[in-house]
Amino acid sequence: MPYYSQLTKTDGGWSLPVIKFGGPKDVEDYRISRGAVISLGATDPQRLFERFGVSVSEMTEYDPSIYSPGAVTDTLTGITVTRSIDLTLKSDDELRALRGAHVEKHRDAVLAGPIGFTVGGVEYPMSMSLTSQFRTANAANRGVDETWRFSDGSFVPVTAAQLVAMETAMADHIRACFVAQATHVAVLSGLSGQAIIDYPITTGWPATHT
Repeated sequence: MPYYSQLTKTDGGWSLPVIKFGGPKDVEDYRISRGAVISLGATDPQRLFERFGVSVSEMTEYDPSIYSPGAVTDTLTGITVTRSIDLTLKSDDELRALRGAHVEKHRDAVLAGPIGFTVGGVEYPMSMSLTSQFRTANAANRGVDETWRFSDGSFVPVTAAQLVAMETAMADHIRACFVAQATHVAVLSGLSGQAIIDYPITTGWPATHT
């Protein structure tokens, strides 16, 4: 899979991308003039790239966590230097590990909530922080009605039964997040190559409050 980029000359200087010269210009110890055709034997393109501080990663658009760079070829056509890099996908194990990390990161984002809880026909956001979980569990264990402060600052009267339901909703949300993670990891284990990269990891998760 070749990727290409060009080192080009503009009025303001060298940049990534039709080379335009106003006259002769010194580049390293080479002299290039308008319309010059210079063979690779006469000019070393690698030195041109190094001279202007352009690295392989800056010249190519690829994710180094997915692709491994192979052979690098510099070609001088007219007055344009073009660099091509052969890219190969990393091994299936490396790709699964990468995507597994993506799944875990998404799990943490969903796990953080907030989740919604409906009281009197209105859905309020409940924080999923550890502090909120402990507070909700303690209130549910007391078994009395309370005025509850939700994470949007609303103070809402809730019954003892609703507090138990809130605690249950939190536990269900946590369980569903880990079930979804396990499902995605299992699917990824049966895929290979590009299919691992293309697999959608953001579907099948429990809902959060919006």
